[in-house]
Amino acid sequence: MNPYRERYLGLHKTTEKKKHEAAFLFQIQSLGIKEPVQQFKFRETRKWRVDFAWPERKLAVEIEGGIWRRGGGAHSHPVNIERDIDKGNALAMAGYHLLRFTDKHIRSGEGVQTVKAFLIQKELDAEPAV
Repeated sequence: MNPYRERYLGLHKTTEKKKHEAAFLFQIQSLGIKEPVQQFKFRETRKWRVDFAWPERKLAVEIEGGIWRRGGGAHSHPVNIERDIDKGNALAMAGYHLLRFTDKHIRSGEGVQTVKAFLIQKELDAEPAV
């Protein structure tokens, strides 16, 4: 194959992770859940982003991609595991709840149902006591 064509096609390939993110967003929209901020940058001093966030409810969602890939995905390398730990800790220190899902959670609907339950509970917690 022509190397220029190969590069062009590679730039337009949708990754598995992006497919799962798109499916998750579709599920969010289908259930009428308020749309999240995508690729939310939660800390100005780092380039960290989370896939989805509801900042007003302090909820962050990460879709983990490539975990079943031969040799592991990017997140299975020790340096990246440490980076993910640092990122998760920074989210916690900022008061965020982090939910992490794999393609299994997206395909089954478990991920979107977990988010829905979390947001409903946050709404209930925000209501004044009678």
